[in-house]
Amino acid sequence: MKERPVDLISQLPDHIIHQILSFLRCKKDVARTSVLSKRWKDIWASFLILDFDQRNFQMMSSRKETGSAEAETKKKKEIFRSFVSNTLQSRIEQGSSIRKISFRLTSFDGDMATDINKWIKSATQSNTQELDLHFPSKKKLYTLSHNVFTVETLTALCISGCNLKNVKVVNLPNLRKLCLERLHVREKIIQDLSQDCPLLEDLRLIHCSTGFRDLLLSSDKLRRVDLHLCRRLHKVELRAPNLEKFWYHHQMFCRQEQVELDLASCSILKSLTVEIPSMTDEMFQSLVSKLPVLEQLSLCECNKLKTITISSHRLKKLSLRDCKKLKEADIDTPNLVSFEYKGKEMPFLSMNPSGLIEANIYLQRGVQNQTRVGFCDEEDDRARFAKLQEFLGKFDHSKGLKLIVHSKKVNFSCCTGVNL
Repeated sequence: MKERPVDLISQLPDHIIHQILSFLRCKKDVARTSVLSKRWKDIWASFLILDFDQRNFQMMSSRKETGSAEAETKKKKEIFRSFVSNTLQSRIEQGSSIRKISFRLTSFDGDMATDINKWIKSATQSNTQELDLHFPSKKKLYTLSHNVFTVETLTALCISGCNLKNVKVVNLPNLRKLCLERLHVREKIIQDLSQDCPLLEDLRLIHCSTGFRDLLLSSDKLRRVDLHLCRRLHKVELRAPNLEKFWYHHQMFCRQEQVELDLASCSILKSLTVEIPSMTDEMFQSLVSKLPVLEQLSLCECNKLKTITISSHRLKKLSLRDCKKLKEADIDTPNLVSFEYKGKEMPFLSMNPSGLIEANIYLQRGVQNQTRVGFCDEEDDRARFAKLQEFLGKFDHSKGLKLIVHSKKVNFSCCTGVNL
């Protein structure tokens, strides 16, 4: 008789199985693992990821409309509050540890503050590792309890639409990821985070207003930094020798605004995405010259760029999108495998795309004498189309090409294998 196979995976320690479940993005897939064995069923029950989204309750339809729209909205809000409170209470009574908890509110008023404080307190006292707090960013903001920034078990924290004026002490020794969105950030908070979060690897500031113009981040642990549309922020210096990914999207209010970006210490940076309308040719060349191992580069809406040179044997992915004044781009990247371009002109002086696996080119209609024109019979457009043909001829040996041309007379697309 054949020996019965041993179920080795069910013999793994609980924390290892929890780690496996954490890689499943869909909660339904996590639930499906309960059919593997009785042990997995018990493990799944102890793997708590709670997601409280008020939008789901607002979409609930009542069979009987018993009152006004305002009364119906109030009723749904009370149902949501009761559901969250009862669920958290039952988990606490069971002694469960909540691995991740998310609160996404679509409305907030003063009388909800007490309930929200209790919810967050329950979450932070349940050995929570990941906490997401999303509130509507209106004039009346929820003032976040200072206790959130002293939860030692937290490894990931995302806060959106809150008031942080009560945050005076930061002690997050295990925090690895922090995302602050749609709120006002003071310089002291950033300083405290860099000093009192020794394991912080991923920092994201999104649509934040800052009380300072200069940002200096110094950390050997940082691996990723995203700075999106942060008001008043004009100078960024990163002293992060292990940084691998950086995304900077500058919010420009005045054409004369100057931006300073210092990444000289980030010698192993592999991915760079830049959206700076005021970036000049000189600023770009100085920036990339200090990044010798860059593998992915994306330039978007850098509207002052006119002539650039990109030369790298390491670069694998390149994206140039909506850089309106770009006229000349000298590209020497023999190991490029992915290329994306979106614009009105074909600015490429030289390029060898023979090794490309994927190429996406979007050509838009130009503007001439205040009149929109596409690829028509006019002399300028014939010259432009000839330049396009010459460029596409270089893709004969590429493995994939997607071309989209928007014209006054025709919209068409072609795929690889079509010779124009």
